[in-house]
Amino acid sequence: MIRLQNPTLQRGPQRLLEGAELTLHPGQKAGLIGANGAGKSTLFALLRGDLVPDGGACQLPPDWRIAHMRQEIDTLDRLAVDYVLDGDVELRRIQRELAAAEQAHDGNALARLHTELDNVDGYSADARARKLLAGLGFANEQMTLPVSSFSGGWRMRLNLAQALMCRSDLLLLDEPTNFLDIAGLSWLEDWLGVLRGAAIVVSHDRHFLDTVVNRIIEIENYHLHEYGGSFTQYVREKRVRVKTLEKQFAHEEELLAVEAEAISDRREAAKNPDRALKRKLANIKRRAEPRPVDKIVTGLYQGLRVRNNQCQVEAIGKAYDEQVL
Repeated sequence: MIRLQNPTLQRGPQRLLEGAELTLHPGQKAGLIGANGAGKSTLFALLRGDLVPDGGACQLPPDWRIAHMRQEIDTLDRLAVDYVLDGDVELRRIQRELAAAEQAHDGNALARLHTELDNVDGYSADARARKLLAGLGFANEQMTLPVSSFSGGWRMRLNLAQALMCRSDLLLLDEPTNFLDIAGLSWLEDWLGVLRGAAIVVSHDRHFLDTVVNRIIEIENYHLHEYGGSFTQYVREKRVRVKTLEKQFAHEEELLAVEAEAISDRREAAKNPDRALKRKLANIKRRAEPRPVDKIVTGLYQGLRVRNNQCQVEAIGKAYDEQVL
């Protein structure tokens, strides 16, 4: 399982995470939400090991394989299907060792590596990669085109396919639906529905979250708040949580007033209050005010109204060199 135990991250004066607590078990699918700049990308970087917390701990099983949807492409000359196959790191390692063993005419190594290749379904890897590409909308003839021939949106689909190609224990997806059409979106929902590993998904698509996740993790005021169920359930539970905090705040204000009145009635205590009473009052003050509730996330979905006519274009054209899009 993944376990975050009070990790703290800070860059200069800016706090990124503070006192975050999270436990994620194998097979769980979580939606990660929060206002822009709340720390979603920071949490992903922490889980990938790209960031080290200033305090606390981020514990993951050492043998877990983590896959994530990259936001950039570092090579343009690879063929699309080969680029997707690169996502299976274990497959690529075996293939490199096989090539070296063949060159060295090492029969023992060749036998062992062919067994390993069979264990990772290496002989069907090309078919699996093409199936992923087809699900994300690529035609057969596009699969053998170089990455450089695709526009930015299609390159993001290639990054998504590469992440899905990895047999991961934890899959991190940052806005995977932004570049998908309806067919691709439906395919991805079905694919995640049968995924055995754990997944954390950042998305602003409410329906997508309702379909694929079974819990919501909200980043708010540098902390993580967990809610069981879909996004719709989160919206309902969030209202209850806010009301509970408000009632708790009002009740503790009353307690504070009673304690203050008791002090004023006891002249001696007012002059020289007991150290324990001062500590009690300090604790009440510290608990009294709840963290400010960020209503941006919930309001973003509740207030969403989609116009029938989203975009209208007339006689537009675009080409890259000789290729007309």
